[in-house]
Amino acid sequence: MLKKRYNKDKEQLYDSKMNHQRKKREFQEYINYFLRWTFYILAILITFFLFTKVRSNIWLKITMTILLFTYPFYIYPLQNQVIDLARYIDAFIHGVPYKP
Repeated sequence: MLKKRYNKDKEQLYDSKMNHQRKKREFQEYINYFLRWTFYILAILITFFLFTKVRSNIWLKITMTILLFTYPFYIYPLQNQVIDLARYIDAFIHGVPYKP
């Protein structure tokens, strides 16, 4: 039987690519973590000012607070739908098959 021979240069290239992609992914995860905490800190500050400085109905304040804190959960699917629609329109205009 023939043994499979590995090309050392190719292996090093794959390792290098893998390490580069891992660094990029870790950086993106760090940015996501930072932005998530920044959002929630700002949301807490906005809620504080909403309840202390704004003279309005309590139910309006509660509704605004709920909408503010659930914003990341409903904007992400909406964002994906808009992006898919834009890709579909682009594929339709250019006459290429749409790939979701």
